[in-house]
Amino acid sequence: MSGSSAKKVIVVFGATGAQGGGVVKYLAANDDFAIRAITRSVDSNKAVALIADGHQVVSADLNKPETLPAAFEGAYGAFVVTSFWDPTSVSGENSEKAQAQRAISAAKAAGVQHFIWSTLPNSKKITEGKLEVKHFSDKAEVDDDVIAAGFKYYSFVYPPFYYQNLGTMMVPYPQEDGSKAWMFPISQSAKVVNAGDITEMGAVVAAAFAKPELSGSGARLAVGHKAISFGQMVETLNEQGHNFEWIQVPGDEKWDAMFSGALEFREMFDYWVMAGSYYGGKEAEAAYFESTEKLLPDFKFKTFAEWAEYNMPVEE
Repeated sequence: MSGSSAKKVIVVFGATGAQGGGVVKYLAANDDFAIRAITRSVDSNKAVALIADGHQVVSADLNKPETLPAAFEGAYGAFVVTSFWDPTSVSGENSEKAQAQRAISAAKAAGVQHFIWSTLPNSKKITEGKLEVKHFSDKAEVDDDVIAAGFKYYSFVYPPFYYQNLGTMMVPYPQEDGSKAWMFPISQSAKVVNAGDITEMGAVVAAAFAKPELSGSGARLAVGHKAISFGQMVETLNEQGHNFEWIQVPGDEKWDAMFSGALEFREMFDYWVMAGSYYGGKEAEAAYFESTEKLLPDFKFKTFAEWAEYNMPVEE
């Protein structure tokens, strides 16, 4: 890309995914940065689109440490995300924690100055061991490794419950009365859901790289909104012309066996209720949003109503 040699190179893992894609979008709007998009497949349609947009695309895999030095070489900053739901993220040497530790080591060896880790609250610690919720606690346990690595700057960003989940991982089922219902083991009235448009996480990450004096000493940054309930989200959709329901089902052994990941979902919902919110309670929620507001005082995250009107249109 012309003139990019004078820019700070930011490495973006998961650049073709939900989180990384948003990071690329918002970083691209800042002329101080050049993007190095990391993906396992440089031939995918999304990778090809990134190349067409003028971004450097590099093949690397957190399960293959030999691919990582080239990913971080000469970079100023790095945004790193792992996925519990990715079938390549399994226990042992390819667990999320192992993947993250490889990224931290390679980034430090390459001289990366600002490391941003996509984390989540330590559900296991918050519930005093009653609930693990591995896709939360495993990420949280990496936080200490980031701190110990000794980067000049480091930050933690907390993705919210994705609005997008309501049409992907959590599909509603048709009912006999013509409505569609989400059927999960959590009350529709529990105001514990910190939700947001995941693409807007990129705005927070881009601002964190641009303002290390505010973010670079371990800032913990929330994305989205303070807690609402699934019932409020259903009410919003129905006001827009839909016919949805939320049905609470028992969180029992039958539920846990319904599909791969059902136990993880149930424990996640139980953790939200026990802690008081997705972000680990009202005190943590307030602190994380305060840090984000200091970094992005004029940015307004989309409300669920704003997002749904465009992304969940009423079927004719």
